[in-house]
Amino acid sequence: MRASEAYRRYNDETDRLIGMLLQKERELAERVAAEPGGAAAIKDRSVLVHSNEDLRSAAAAVLAARKALGEHSQQSTHFVRNYKILDLESGEELDSFTVDHELAPWNASKRMKEKQISRYDLQEQLPDGTWVPYFPPSAEP
Repeated sequence: MRASEAYRRYNDETDRLIGMLLQKERELAERVAAEPGGAAAIKDRSVLVHSNEDLRSAAAAVLAARKALGEHSQQSTHFVRNYKILDLESGEELDSFTVDHELAPWNASKRMKEKQISRYDLQEQLPDGTWVPYFPPSAEP
């Protein structure tokens, strides 16, 4: 899988988990506000201690969502890959480097500018060892 695809999936999952956390926090706030003294507790940012099972389950849902988001964020591989720059005409390797996938085009551009080369093919190495164009054929700049 391309680093860009892995990164997109990671970001999609991050967005989903953040959305879930925000939803659970809103649900908890709504339940707290509905309790006697809840609105004042929210306004004063004081602690509202209550034995209401709905409040406890809402608070537990918020904690579970925070835990899931925390675990997800620790699993990031930062999408570091190997890249090589090939001459468009000869296919000869001009340079290679290892970097986060988001920085690869900038890094390649900088390296080729130093060599005064304006057109080149940037390749990304997949985890299985195969090389693919960094930009899918339909998305080349």
